[in-house]
Amino acid sequence: MPPENQTLSELAEKFINKRLGFTEMSFWNDAVSRRNVFGCCLNITLPKFKAKSTFKLRTVLEKLGVETLFKNADFSGITNSPIQISDILHKAKIDVNEEGFSAPIPKVPREQWWGDCKNCKTERSIVANRPFFYGVLHNSIPKFIGQYY
Repeated sequence: MPPENQTLSELAEKFINKRLGFTEMSFWNDAVSRRNVFGCCLNITLPKFKAKSTFKLRTVLEKLGVETLFKNADFSGITNSPIQISDILHKAKIDVNEEGFSAPIPKVPREQWWGDCKNCKTERSIVANRPFFYGVLHNSIPKFIGQYY
């Protein structure tokens, strides 16, 4: 979430200009792996939201060198029928609600996001009451990122 005096677009531009990735945009990696970074537990209030997207991957894959797949590929190892792949679609969705969130991974209960705060010295709260970026990371790699308006 950007500071109150900054728009989401300005925040995105700042990180794009510096060529930073999603993980550099926030403290989440440290906050999740070492909950006491701030000496406290964070209570984060998010709105309920759902998002979904569909991306055609042929152009991207061809730029990465995967060209034969879409032309005269030999699929005889998986079928005897002559087949050709015209495109590959990637569909993703996320659903955030009171129960937790579900995405292309199994549903994750709220308690597993942050664990418990039994050993916290203090508590802080963040209320996401304006546009923000969100992401699901696994081993510090973004698996799903988006923006909420």
